[in-house]
Amino acid sequence: MSIEFRAGLLDRAVDLAFAELTAGVTGQRARHAELEGELSAIQSRIDRLLDALADGSVPRDEVAVRLNADLHNKVGDVKGLLGIRSRKPARCLESSSLTRSRSNLSAAAGGADSNSVAH
Repeated sequence: MSIEFRAGLLDRAVDLAFAELTAGVTGQRARHAELEGELSAIQSRIDRLLDALADGSVPRDEVAVRLNADLHNKVGDVKGLLGIRSRKPARCLESSSLTRSRSNLSAAAGGADSNSVAH
């Protein structure tokens, strides 16, 4: 196997690995930001409801119903965040790091005997 052919295979393998590592990162980040925003809005509503309860401006039963709904939503959003955070984190690969790694791998592949397999 020629060195050029091995380097081409190596480049393709690195490209595929990079694509796999970064697949879904944009969606995860967007969903994370969305959930953080929802949590902030829910917490603001909860704070306002507690203030209304304290000053008596809203009937206690109505506050209880709204608080239960907001707490239910908050639990759902927290579970969503925990789900995102529990997934294997996508690494932020800098192009300079990727290029350096590719160069190191190409150099190693070029120096290997064509009949040997690296382990």
